[in-house]
Amino acid sequence: MINFLALFTFYVFTYFLGRGALLIFSKIKVLNITVIDENKNLFSVPINVFYPLIGFFVIGNLSILFNFFVSLSSVFTYGMFIFLFLGNFLKKMNIKIQIQEFYLFFVTLPILSVSSYLTGLSYDAGLYHLNYQNWLQDEKIILGLSNFHARLGYSSIYEFVNVNFWQGNNHLIQHFVNLTFIAFFFTVMHYVYYNSKNLSVRIGILGILVFGLLDNFGFAGGKNGFIEIEGVTKYDTPFGIIFFLIVMFTSIHYLEKRTNDEELVLLLIFTLFSIQMRVTGVLLLILVLPILFKKNIVRSIKTNSLIIIFGISNILKNLFTTGCMYFPIEFTCFDYFNWYKSGFAETERNSISFALRSFDFSKPFGEWFQIWTEKYEYNLPTLKNFVFSLLILAILRILLTRENTFSMVKVLYFLFNFFMFIYWIFTAPSFRYGIGLFLSFIYFGSFFTPKSPRYSYIINKNLFMFLMFITILLLPRIDNYFQLLSDPFKLTTIEARKVDYIEKEFGFGVSPKDHNEICMVNKYCSPVYSNNTKFKVNKYGYKYFELKN
Repeated sequence: MINFLALFTFYVFTYFLGRGALLIFSKIKVLNITVIDENKNLFSVPINVFYPLIGFFVIGNLSILFNFFVSLSSVFTYGMFIFLFLGNFLKKMNIKIQIQEFYLFFVTLPILSVSSYLTGLSYDAGLYHLNYQNWLQDEKIILGLSNFHARLGYSSIYEFVNVNFWQGNNHLIQHFVNLTFIAFFFTVMHYVYYNSKNLSVRIGILGILVFGLLDNFGFAGGKNGFIEIEGVTKYDTPFGIIFFLIVMFTSIHYLEKRTNDEELVLLLIFTLFSIQMRVTGVLLLILVLPILFKKNIVRSIKTNSLIIIFGISNILKNLFTTGCMYFPIEFTCFDYFNWYKSGFAETERNSISFALRSFDFSKPFGEWFQIWTEKYEYNLPTLKNFVFSLLILAILRILLTRENTFSMVKVLYFLFNFFMFIYWIFTAPSFRYGIGLFLSFIYFGSFFTPKSPRYSYIINKNLFMFLMFITILLLPRIDNYFQLLSDPFKLTTIEARKVDYIEKEFGFGVSPKDHNEICMVNKYCSPVYSNNTKFKVNKYGYKYFELKN
């Protein structure tokens, strides 16, 4: 109960941050999206539903921008929150409460909040996420930070969002950031299903919910690639959600052959957000750029200068912390920076590829597949469950539909999904990196252009509500519900464990005393296998890490 009230409060808070940000930036004409009618639909979804994620987008980007000059201390955070919140007074609210909002506040959020009982910090939180956020809290941008620990080079915008939600040593609020993305995902599905006049889109959404339901059954517990509630600081599900929604929204555009200016701005915001989370997001431009070029591209740039500024500042941030525009892609790196050594990014990329057992032609496909399935015990069961889910949906499609007509949109998205699948195999074939891709596969696997369904009752709001309720209900682990029953008024704390450190024998900083790679929050800590570095200050007062020879 207390966890729900805390999540509810957080969701409402981020709602008003996003609304205030839109009002401020549209008022000064740097963003061509206005809050004139908060019930106006963008891709069949009221604009106000997007406020929390727009809030995260703006918070993260303002943090990137200001970190060039100041540390992201609590003073900065509170100042930014007050500034954005005051934007709400620029316009009176006019919201009609619909069934989707009722469902969000009294079904989705209460159920998701239950996950707070047993969700802890992710492994990567202690490896580098919390460590990096501590640097952000204490220092303005550190040049060459990736030299100290290569993982710090990834510096996703998600770190710049989460750093603003530290509550001492309790990281519960950072868990709420992830839950907000998941709540947003189901709310969007709800609205699109109810409001879309396109039968193919509605069938595709039903397929997504069936996929989510099947996630709970099958080999080794049933994991099949659907979204999941992750350990705190991980952002695979948030990225997967943004990735899939861009795919779905662009498909709506190509089916309906129209996109208004505000829908285009929303696509640009989400595309940049995805790129800032993970470099894979760049590939979404394949779908978005044709829409942009249909519009007046010069006018779009002029009227959305804020997005351009945020995009440029993100690239500069990458250059300053890694020497690369997009780390760890070697050809985007510049060795004339004294904090970058040629080949460093390529070495890191190879390390990650090897760890995930990426395909690289050095072995026959069959031999590689055997190695890949043995790398993690869940790889093969998850693949089997995903294929099983596809087969179930294919059977349902045959049984429940009379006839399909040819759809060029479906062909184009099949080619896009195939290309993304090949990219996934060659770069990072881990299921947590493919959530958006698998959702897209299921959406278009269910998606068709029917003359009519065989049974009209499959396009039924009651069926949709049932599927969504069961899917959401089964997202938190069952043990969480038992914890709720045993202590319903507990406010969860998610704390970083204590780590003992020793001075490094070579180079700057400390390492875990037990020779583990988990540093937790100590910003001066990096694993013992990290590079030997010098920590210096340049003549402009910026600190930087330089590799020792």
